[in-house]
Amino acid sequence: MKYKKRAAVGLILLLCMMSLAVCAHGVDDKTKSFLLANEGVAFGPFLYIGAKHMLTGYDHLLFLLGAGRDFFSLPSQRHFDLR
Repeated sequence: MKYKKRAAVGLILLLCMMSLAVCAHGVDDKTKSFLLANEGVAFGPFLYIGAKHMLTGYDHLLFLLGAGRDFFSLPSQRHFDLR
C-alpha cells in the first residue's frame, strides 16, 4: 500500500514539474514577430494562428489520438459500469 501511495505522490510531482514546460507553447519566428507587433483587434489572423496550432500542434494531435482511442474502445470493453 505504501508503494502505491509513493508512486501516486511521485506521479503528481512529475506532472506538476511538466506542467511548467507545457504552458509555454513555442511559435515560429514569423508568428512570434506578428504577435509581438500586434496592436488592436486582429480577429482573422489570430483565428488562423489558433487553427494552425490546433491542427499541427503535437500536444493537440496526441490528445485527439488518446481521446479517439478511448472513444472507439468503450463499446468493446464491458468492465465499465456506466450508471
